[in-house]
Amino acid sequence: MSRGLAVAAALLALTGLASGCPYRRSVDLAHPEAIARAEPPAEPKGTIAIGRFRDARTADDATGQQVGQIRESYGIPIVPVDAAQDPVAWVTDALARGLMLRGYAVERIDSPQAAASRLVLDGSVVRVFADRYLTVAAEIVADVALVRDGASLWSGRCEASGSELVWFVGLDEFHSILVAVVDRFTSECVGQIVAAVERAESPRPQ
Repeated sequence: MSRGLAVAAALLALTGLASGCPYRRSVDLAHPEAIARAEPPAEPKGTIAIGRFRDARTADDATGQQVGQIRESYGIPIVPVDAAQDPVAWVTDALARGLMLRGYAVERIDSPQAAASRLVLDGSVVRVFADRYLTVAAEIVADVALVRDGASLWSGRCEASGSELVWFVGLDEFHSILVAVVDRFTSECVGQIVAAVERAESPRPQ
């Protein structure tokens, strides 16, 4: 195919996306292995309440259900990829499972104000995105804070990324890379959270 025909095809695809989205693809980000591992601890080290994380993603990447895109051979994005799950809730759930694996009970709350005197994990999801061109590359970013009684005990940015070389355009690659990155994100972020919890709960010098 000539360059002119390729560009024309890409523009036609983009027109289709704008007019009715017949080209949109959907990927199921369910992670049954992680769900099976994350049993509530029988004797928890403590309880951490998790509020509803805010959606701080921007149109520069993706909003709503979109978590990625497929580019054509000249690098033009032609197919948006949506998630079957709410991307923000998906990231929050991963952190909850990570905390349970580290021995903490998790309580879901609607807002930090609903958990007076308790440790609360609050935050915003900044990016959940996978871009498929010559490789499929993904990144997850969230700003996370540990608070109690409205006071911040710790805050930080958690992020993880990864990429894989792919030969075919398929949704399995999107599932694979996003699940791998969310596992890496969870491990690194929960490590920071647990360290902050232990500092907050350690006895203060007399």
